[in-house]
Amino acid sequence: MRNLAGWKILVAAGLWCCSASLALADGWPERPLRLVVPFAPGGLTDVVARAVAERMSDELGQPIAVENRPGAGGNIGASAAARAPRDGYTLLMVSHLLALNKTAYRQIDYDLEKDFAPVGEVGRSANFLVVRPDFPAKDLAEMVAYMRRHPGKVNFAVAGAGPTAAYFAMTSRTDFATISYKGNAPALTDLVAGRIDAMMVAAETVLPYVADGRVRVVALTSSGERSPYFPEIPAAAETVPEFIAPGFLGLVTTKDTDPAIVQRLSQALRAALRSDRIQAQFKKLGIAVAESSPDQFGMKIGEEVQRWAVVVKATNGFIN
Repeated sequence: MRNLAGWKILVAAGLWCCSASLALADGWPERPLRLVVPFAPGGLTDVVARAVAERMSDELGQPIAVENRPGAGGNIGASAAARAPRDGYTLLMVSHLLALNKTAYRQIDYDLEKDFAPVGEVGRSANFLVVRPDFPAKDLAEMVAYMRRHPGKVNFAVAGAGPTAAYFAMTSRTDFATISYKGNAPALTDLVAGRIDAMMVAAETVLPYVADGRVRVVALTSSGERSPYFPEIPAAAETVPEFIAPGFLGLVTTKDTDPAIVQRLSQALRAALRSDRIQAQFKKLGIAVAESSPDQFGMKIGEEVQRWAVVVKATNGFIN
């Protein structure tokens, strides 16, 4: 009887906690939220974040202020978000770059997997391998063959830090010269001018250049399958099966946030992603909408951290 009484107390306590949590979520949010974007204004992550924030604010009944905190490959903004109160009022837009950073940066003061509560995936970006129009290869198979015949002769632009180019060289068993740039804009300028031969870049950045013939797309690098938006462009993995450099975007909030609040945020995000406006905006950006539960997105983050850890270690792609 004592055991039965004890179980009744535990069940009652559990029900009370659940009721209190749900009651909290029902009245939440009571004030504006902020969405930290750890990259500069105007980039793909920022554009997506602002579109999502606008629609989520409609769902939540409170404004969401987008706060750009760029620097150190996204680490400054992520670190600031990790230190925010654990109440769900601070969100962080994460990308594959933060998953890469966990291993690439030896000194980092936050943990993407441990310091945040996943809310949900937002979308998956399309990234292209592009070349100058007169590059002597019409597809990736010919490009790989050309680079193997002419080791070190192809000039490959690398915008920012990261091991993606080295990862491509390793998996395609090619050797090319890498030229570092501070951003995609100057690299594209040199590609159009013929001063470099190739680069990898987000679809939304390069599509205007592709449309008027200033550069040519060789392959989609961000997925093992062709994009539904660009079905005519072959995936790099069709030629180099080991090479997939996925780009994803998603939302997290601070760890230990009440689970009911996390679910409230997740529901608002899903509703936002299903809106016609978001669907149309994402299509223009070449981003495939990717709905997920908090648990599913948490698994996705873990998988990407592990993927990039292998790449960073194999290519010695450490940044500090």
